[in-house]
Amino acid sequence: MYGSSNAPLPSTPGEADPLSIKIIYFVAAAMVLDFTVSLMSIQALWYLLGGSQAWYGFAFGCYDLTQLIFAPMLGVWADARNVKEVLLVTLAINVAGNALYGMSFYLDHAIYIVIARLISGAGSANISVAFTYLTRGTALSDRSEIVGSFRAIQGIARFLGPQLGFLLIYLPQPTTNGADSWLTYLNFYTSGGWVAVVVSSIAFFAVLLRFQDINVGPESSPIPLGSVNSIKESQESPSPWAVAFKHFGWLYALQFVVTFGMWCLMSNLFAIAEGQYCLAMSQDDMWRLWIAVGIAAFVGIFSFKKLIAKGIDEFQLASAGVVIIVLGGFAMTSYFKPGKPEHCADATTSSFLRYFIATGLIGFGNQFYYPCISIFFSKKISLFGRQNPNFMKHIGFITGLFTMIGSAGRFAGPFMSSHFMQITNLTQDPDSNCHLDTERYYLDSCGFKGDEFLATVSTLLAVLFVGIIAMRSFGWIDSQGPEAASPLLGSKPTDGIDA
Repeated sequence: MYGSSNAPLPSTPGEADPLSIKIIYFVAAAMVLDFTVSLMSIQALWYLLGGSQAWYGFAFGCYDLTQLIFAPMLGVWADARNVKEVLLVTLAINVAGNALYGMSFYLDHAIYIVIARLISGAGSANISVAFTYLTRGTALSDRSEIVGSFRAIQGIARFLGPQLGFLLIYLPQPTTNGADSWLTYLNFYTSGGWVAVVVSSIAFFAVLLRFQDINVGPESSPIPLGSVNSIKESQESPSPWAVAFKHFGWLYALQFVVTFGMWCLMSNLFAIAEGQYCLAMSQDDMWRLWIAVGIAAFVGIFSFKKLIAKGIDEFQLASAGVVIIVLGGFAMTSYFKPGKPEHCADATTSSFLRYFIATGLIGFGNQFYYPCISIFFSKKISLFGRQNPNFMKHIGFITGLFTMIGSAGRFAGPFMSSHFMQITNLTQDPDSNCHLDTERYYLDSCGFKGDEFLATVSTLLAVLFVGIIAMRSFGWIDSQGPEAASPLLGSKPTDGIDA
């Protein structure tokens, strides 16, 4: 049985093994890399295989649709059984889905992209279980460093994925009439699937051979409770749904809104870059779409780590990340850029500058928001658990719901935006110079439809975020009694509970 680890459990109940924490980091990075390694090419692949622009968003977001469905289930499974069993089963599922994605060009139909992403997305729902492991098995005093590293590594993987495309971008171009060629299996457009197969397989064997579960029982707790004279010895276990939405509901709402807006943008970079800027004229130019995102993301990661080390509040840094993402969204619209050149051959580096600035802002802001909001969320779970020890058995469900909310944003954003943000034929002539093939992208007659939607999403994100900040400032949300009294929220720890 996968769930029966032959390795001895850690000597201290509830304490995560250091090597297992590193394996958790790698598993999380593998799942994010699985999602992002195809970002550079998936939209072009969808069009090349005859996929509808209106349904591209579903093809992109269906990965997160199954992640959304399965994340809470896996959390409950991990609460009832153990983390190792869940990780092994889901990693095997993820490998199978990515192998099918790698064969999609050979199979020569866009539907296989959808099927493959549905399968691999279900496997990637184990990220919530990985987060549960860290929350359950690490001390609150170590949480900023451990969860911050967990999210920072995911951040690196999130934008390392497209950069790996740079290593594959000069693979020979496949041809649609060469069904017996090896290039229909391994090419730039489907190579992301095979990269993910390799990485997820390594993660599978690392978990199988070296991962140790946490010995969690009624006598153990991942949080040192110290003197508990302020906690009732007998306490009813609250409903996990009631706890989730009463104490964490505003964080779930923030996570959905930011993720929705973020992935409305990120899932459509190919359409924006080609329809507005003529940024890539062939496969060889595809690196231009992601170079600014990648550089800014790495700068953002190191900046975030330094600021956290200086003791700056996580929620403040997450707020700064949202503001930067919103600025990137507004900068992306054509209202703030020169018009598209009449002929794509006339496009210059300076005409691309607005795109590079906008995508750089988005990449930089991403590295502030996601790590910091995850640290904040993880600490709040532990602080609530100090006052409600019976709650700790529901950590898998609560963190799974957090992952589910993020997945819902990553599904809804691409799915909705693909109906509004599209490459358009400006001449309405089907024989005009606006089409793609594997050798060249013909864009002279192409335009981009979706500026109004893009500006609207950026505005709504800004308004809703300001609303949440205002409600928190006035104490209308995030004012939850004793568990709120902590260094996290800017006050002293509750008497009788160790910091």
